[in-house]
Amino acid sequence: MLLEDKRIMIQDIFLDPYNPRFPEQQNMVQKDIIDKIFKSRGAKDLLQSMQIDIKWVNKIVVIGTDDLTEKQRGIIGISKAKYLVVEGNNRLACLKSGKISGVNHTTKIPILVAKREEDESVEDFLSQIRVTQGIANVMVVKEWGVIAKSKHVYNMYCDIEKREYAGNDVKPQVIHKKISSELGLKIHEVRQMVTRYEFYKTINDLSDTIPESHWGYLEAFDRNVEIREKLGMSPKTYKFDLEAGDGYIEEILKELPTLISKAAREINTKQFRDVFHKMITDYKTPEQVFEFIQKIVDDNDFRFKNIIDEQNNTSEEESWNHELDKIEKMIRKFPNQSEWSYKFKEKLKLISEIALKQYETVYEEDN
Repeated sequence: MLLEDKRIMIQDIFLDPYNPRFPEQQNMVQKDIIDKIFKSRGAKDLLQSMQIDIKWVNKIVVIGTDDLTEKQRGIIGISKAKYLVVEGNNRLACLKSGKISGVNHTTKIPILVAKREEDESVEDFLSQIRVTQGIANVMVVKEWGVIAKSKHVYNMYCDIEKREYAGNDVKPQVIHKKISSELGLKIHEVRQMVTRYEFYKTINDLSDTIPESHWGYLEAFDRNVEIREKLGMSPKTYKFDLEAGDGYIEEILKELPTLISKAAREINTKQFRDVFHKMITDYKTPEQVFEFIQKIVDDNDFRFKNIIDEQNNTSEEESWNHELDKIEKMIRKFPNQSEWSYKFKEKLKLISEIALKQYETVYEEDN
């Protein structure tokens, strides 16, 4: 992939309706995209900054429409544009907003055009485009939200799987490692993004959309291999088989948005993860898991906090056993050869006397 400096008119560049920041995957005309972008605080702040002064340090990156796939060229209205944004949707939306003095649709702006090299396949070229977007928006905290970042990494995963391993079995970890090296992310971060987005995408296809504010609650499902399997995700492919478990896998996934919404009103993401893991331990079959989740969802009186309180309330016997274990370990480690150890002689004697007295009392009661 090559990057060429050019100056082109704003009207010749189209915003990308399939940008990862739009997880709903819906067809949108340019005005719809601009309206959607300006619902974010970041875009509004950027517009205010550009109204004062426009700096071209980070140039908008575009791709010529001739280099798009046939599917991408089928996007509504794309035939009217010469270029499509690769990186810089927010900045272009500001320029197209009509709210920056001296800027209109015929204004020429400096951009970078991503071009395919002679010996570069379309697939490899588009893969490099994804890497470029990923470095700018996934590795760096920038314009994209957490769902958009995860969607992008997920798309990279699917691209690599299809392009490099089509028809061959490949361990997901191999692709995770490749993406990790390309974006500078840790392997477990890539795995989490791909796995969590698979949950998000599958749930959204079946049921209600999970809002970004609830994204963290998916942690309860994607971080533990046993939990993933119980919810229908294959440990080998990280994909769902919705027909497995006599159809109960699909029913489970449909209930998860409601379960998350209920949890979000009471507890944080970590509490939900911990309590869900403990509560689901005894359920083995998809049918049992579904009935358990449905019971919680349908019970208006159910409270997650009550479950947490019950789990935290250990018996007095268990508490004393735990404390005495700690005391024993501490005293066994006492450095009695240290030059200052003599200073604690009386305290150790007192502890011994108290322990003996308690022991004799217990002994008398036992006899």
